[in-house]
Amino acid sequence: MEANYIKHCSLQAVFLCFYSEYGGLGLDYKYQAALLEESGHMDCGGIPMAYMVQTVISLPALTRFGSDRLKKEFLEPSIKGDYVACLGVSEPGAGSDVANITVSVNFQFQLLETEALT
Repeated sequence: MEANYIKHCSLQAVFLCFYSEYGGLGLDYKYQAALLEESGHMDCGGIPMAYMVQTVISLPALTRFGSDRLKKEFLEPSIKGDYVACLGVSEPGAGSDVANITVSVNFQFQLLETEALT
């Protein structure tokens, strides 16, 4: 898939909820919900899926947790359509099947001798 496939869409319509300082419109998620609802009427599932991977799955983590440097380097070009974002998951025993990831916790406590702070 070419990285510029997003350029064939109206970028103003694709990146509704992303910060305007990085090229998005800065709208709330009700606009994105309306766009996703309407995309369900398409006869092709690939276009809505590509949209959702880019705007709903991959880039929100970068938007929320990324530093300003990472946002400038990766978020801004993704919103411009120069980069395509993705999300990779691999876990022992589950691979990329996130529905089958299991978690276990083993608590072990150790008492340490410490000097009283005065």
